Amino acid sequence: MKLWDYHTHTYLCNHATGTIEDYITSAIELGLIEIGISDHFPMELLPEHFHIYAMSLNAFPGYLDEIKRIKMKYKHRIGVKISSEVDFFSEAFNKYKKLLSPFLDDFDYIIGSIHAIPWRSHNAIPVDELEAVPLIKELGVDRFYLEYYDNLLQMVKTRFYDIIGHLDLPKKYGLFPQDSELIWQKVFQLIDEIERSDVAVEINTSGLKRKARQVYPSEKIIKELLERKIPITLGSDAHSPQAIGFRFKEIIEKTKTWGLSELCQFSKRERKKVKI
Repeated sequence: MKLWDYHTHTYLCNHATGTIEDYITSAIELGLIEIGISDHFPMELLPEHFHIYAMSLNAFPGYLDEIKRIKMKYKHRIGVKISSEVDFFSEAFNKYKKLLSPFLDDFDYIIGSIHAIPWRSHNAIPVDELEAVPLIKELGVDRFYLEYYDNLLQMVKTRFYDIIGHLDLPKKYGLFPQDSELIWQKVFQLIDEIERSDVAVEINTSGLKRKARQVYPSEKIIKELLERKIPITLGSDAHSPQAIGFRFKEIIEKTKTWGLSELCQFSKRERKKVKI
């Protein structure tokens, strides 16, 4: 089975290890046919707390140039895709679009994700930081999920992104909704918008390594996506070269029993479906 990994992070994001070339050579060793390099776009328009999780804006052109160089070096051995994981933060979105505009022609796809939620009393609350768990519990886990999905809904409505990353990220440290039916109604509303927007959703295997012990998104959400024939792709969210393709074959075989028959690939932000 020939697969590809579209969600990876190198040392440039300040919280991962390995160079771009390390990821390419690891992907070749695994027998992947494509590898996407998708380091975080600079978070300089988010609240200051989040700036450390991404490269600076000045470093971003060099990041793209390095991917292009490595892509040419290994062009006969593997397909290399140019990408970035771009956070959606409602009050900064228009400014981010302007910052991204000079680079859009370089991208094969853009991953949209949310790591920070605007919150009146706290400026912004991290979605996936262990230190934020007590605060989220204090504010109310269901309330936090609803706010997260409302922000994700806003993100999808922009129709700016190609892939939705780790759709149910708040469960990372084992925070699951208490009123599951209430949250499902909100998720169902989100999936309605995903379907209208014709955006792809990744199956992200990194959640299997976290306290959640689940892929992102959950089995229930994946089954609903498949029922509606919403495009699916794969991402390990690797933060080291050794994590590329983490448990892909296992997850693919399992998801096939739910009806998965194809995954999507991207080139210059054009999507195509590939039978698996």
